[in-house]
Amino acid sequence: MPEQQKPVRVQIHYDDGTVMTVNSALVMYIASSEKSDAIDITATLVALNDEELRQIIIATVELGSRLGIFQDNDAGKTEGSNDDKT
Repeated sequence: MPEQQKPVRVQIHYDDGTVMTVNSALVMYIASSEKSDAIDITATLVALNDEELRQIIIATVELGSRLGIFQDNDAGKTEGSNDDKT
């Protein structure tokens, strides 16, 4: 069985023609299906160690929290929270 390829860097191409090369990243992309409402999200780790991945996950959860993504629209509380705001 051949060894799986490992990505080593990512290039981001901007609309003004500049290019930025990133040597470690978590790249996530969405592929939707024409046959169903399902969405597949694929993640590719680019030269990340465990601690870097941990920090990305923590920062992503914090961002989601600040954006209000985890808010229950009816009660104004965070998912999984036992806080009663009545």
